[in-house]
Parts: sequence; structure tokens; C-alpha cells
Amino acid sequence: YGYGIKEVPIETVYIENNTSSHFNPLIDSLRIYFQILKYSMSSILSGILDFIFLLIIKALTSNLLLSVVI
Repeated sequence: YGYGIKEVPIETVYIENNTSSHFNPLIDSLRIYFQILKYSMSSILSGILDFIFLLIIKALTSNLLLSVVI
């Protein structure tokens, strides 16, 4: 398309050698991964519970359509 990419250098400024930063790579990464794991586990649990309730209602009513609609 005729568009080019141009790299523009920027200056990084660290005040007092960045002593006020509370960045901890390991702990901060674990906090992020924990949030992703929490979301994944809640999604998996919801799917399992949905399937269990489908089977229970199907067993009680013998009607698959009713089980799916409920």
C-alpha cells in the first residue's frame, strides 16, 4: 500500500533511579495469571453445572426439549 514504518526514539526518564517503583516481575505476573485462572475456572464450573442440571432434568422429565429450554 506504500505505507512505511518509522521508528521514533523516545527518552525514558527515571526519577531518582526509579526508587519509587513497586514493580515485582514474579508477584505481578502471578497476580495477572491468577485473574485469568479465576475466569477460566468459573467458566469451566459453569459449564459443568449446566451439563449436570441438564442431565438431572432429563432424568426427571424424560423430555430433552424441556431439559434444554429450562
